[in-house]
Amino acid sequence: MRLARCAVVVIGLVLLTGCETTMMGTLPDCTLQAGVTTVPMHDPIYPAGGPAGGGTRESVTYRLTVSYAPATLATVNLEERVESVDAAGNTTVISDWAQLSTWTAPIPTCPGDASKLCVQHSISGHDTDRLIRYRFKLLDDAGVELRVHEVAYATKPYPPSTVTADEAKQPAPVYAQGALGQVMDVAFMRDVNNTVSDSTFHGHVRGMIEDSLYHDERVKFWAKQFNFYINPLTATAQEYPDDHLPPVNAANLTAFEGRAILHDYAASPSDPTTGFRDHTTGDGWFSTEQWHRGTMLHEAGHGLFGLKDEYEGGAHLEVASLPNNWQNRNEAKAAAASRCKDSKDVDPLHKNSWFKMCAVDSQMNQSGEDPTPMGYDLPCEQRVEDVITQASGQ
Repeated sequence: MRLARCAVVVIGLVLLTGCETTMMGTLPDCTLQAGVTTVPMHDPIYPAGGPAGGGTRESVTYRLTVSYAPATLATVNLEERVESVDAAGNTTVISDWAQLSTWTAPIPTCPGDASKLCVQHSISGHDTDRLIRYRFKLLDDAGVELRVHEVAYATKPYPPSTVTADEAKQPAPVYAQGALGQVMDVAFMRDVNNTVSDSTFHGHVRGMIEDSLYHDERVKFWAKQFNFYINPLTATAQEYPDDHLPPVNAANLTAFEGRAILHDYAASPSDPTTGFRDHTTGDGWFSTEQWHRGTMLHEAGHGLFGLKDEYEGGAHLEVASLPNNWQNRNEAKAAAASRCKDSKDVDPLHKNSWFKMCAVDSQMNQSGEDPTPMGYDLPCEQRVEDVITQASGQ
């Protein structure tokens, strides 16, 4: 079947769209197709705004990583558009699309990975109450667009300072690519006891996107199908099995697929044990140590994609569509071929009462500081892809 990877952003009154069509096979799709994959990123992900030359304004670096670059790629252009944002979220164009930088073939390869292309460009930042859109255009030698990838982000503080009531505050779009409800929407927020600096917290949010979710190749293939936000108010992470306590403005997060509470209980980034058992509730609230990219990917498996644990003593359930847990060994073996596995890959989870077929180093069997090299294994990735495409109306 033919699926379109699209991005549609509505922030204020402005519509942003961008689609590509990708050929995908019906299940089982047991290999990730080598289609062009682009991951733009800006750092800091939620920069402070301020007047030109002011002490609060943060400079911003735009980066692009390209996997499976087309052979006809001749030029990469970086463009930017600046809009003001009022208290209602309406935007007004201040500066329309302008080219910031261009790179011509041969495009630089990434440090340490010559199979990918990497470019970057830095700017001095922007004023407060601004929504910034930037886009990378990949062109062939005739100037034909091969791919366009656009991202929008707000400058800090957001919402504008005229919004004072906590329950009315909206999460800040820090990596927006689609209309709310048409892509996967994820809000990050501090745990009430997380008192690290804004720059540290924002760095962890960027890491959760770039080094955790986009670590999995199948998720990264659908990178355009996600919006990420930072909520201005704190929540309270609770240990399993207690429900997490949402922020005061939780009503503004009801349309989100994922709501991630980042806490700071580990003694150091390399501490494998926080003494706090993270978990996901049924309505997409989940917690993770802010250092732990592996835990983020594991809990996102639950909260975003409906995957179940693949370790003994976890939470097991055989869902109706594309499960990764089975109650019956023979049913799991019968499903193996359609899930990109062999019947001999079916293993018991708990005294032959639950079964799985993903590899032992699948992320749903692991958590911790770093994600596993494979991320989600193929049976899990089939469900991931199905959830993403359904969320985007494919």
